Amino acid sequence: MKKIRYFCNFSWFDPKDNLFTWALSQCFDLIFDAESPDIVLTDNDLDPQIRKYKNSKIIYYTGEPFLSWSGDIDKNLIHKSICNFDFDDSFFDRVPLCLLYNYEYYKNGYINDYEFLLRPRQKKNNIPQNFCSFVSRGNGYPSCPRKYFFDKLGKYKYINSHGSYLNNSPQIPMGNTLKYENSLFKVQCISNYKFNICFENSYGCVRSPNDLTYVSESGYLNEKLYEALLSNTIPIYWGNKNVHKDLNTKCFVNYYDYNDFDLMMEEIIKIDIDDDLFLEYVNQNYVINTDSSIFSKEYIVELMKKIASN
Repeated sequence: MKKIRYFCNFSWFDPKDNLFTWALSQCFDLIFDAESPDIVLTDNDLDPQIRKYKNSKIIYYTGEPFLSWSGDIDKNLIHKSICNFDFDDSFFDRVPLCLLYNYEYYKNGYINDYEFLLRPRQKKNNIPQNFCSFVSRGNGYPSCPRKYFFDKLGKYKYINSHGSYLNNSPQIPMGNTLKYENSLFKVQCISNYKFNICFENSYGCVRSPNDLTYVSESGYLNEKLYEALLSNTIPIYWGNKNVHKDLNTKCFVNYYDYNDFDLMMEEIIKIDIDDDLFLEYVNQNYVINTDSSIFSKEYIVELMKKIASN
């Protein structure tokens, strides 16, 4: 097995054991080397530390709806960008943030199969007594309608907000939400509810590297929807218009199936008063087309193999 020396400069995840190092380890013998690595993985392209690696392949990752902390990627420094976005550009490869969470849950034994979203869903018969949860530290970017919908749905029934934003219920530990333990607190909390409002920070609007226009069908898919699915609640989702390409929208209430908050709310009320309909949602498989899913092990392993080898 070919040896690859790497240095991981992540502020979010374990630099020696994360999705990318795990995927690389399936094909290469990895050696952590902070002095003369072949590959440098970083989540901050402005960190002056990475500029000393002039002979290394530098790979920049972001899970947010922007491409760089500075606004533009310096392609004289960065060799490849891994991001949430689905661009028709060979410089970018898509790895939504939810995949990093999926690995954390797999690594820590909460799920026993990295590809669990591709498996037939285990049938559920229990129905939570609580209506709807919400966990957030803020309203997101200006385009995000979290508070608008929280207030709107709250006129129908009380919504329990367990985060620091709009808090009205026992607050769960949040801190660094990118740590597995804090994500697990959230999953365990929202599993007690029928629904969870899991709106993205924005609808994924990002500037295209090709023509500098702004696109919203960019593939932005963070941890929020993933955590809700993991908890066996019904996610109420707004954000990525192309979410149907990754996940079966029959297992959650997807704004883009209605394009109208009133119609979306009508569906939520139908589910709330019909136990059979609730179970129909929570027993749907997570993914329909498993052959080409981003949630397959092959997807991330082959991607990292290609990046490391080229």
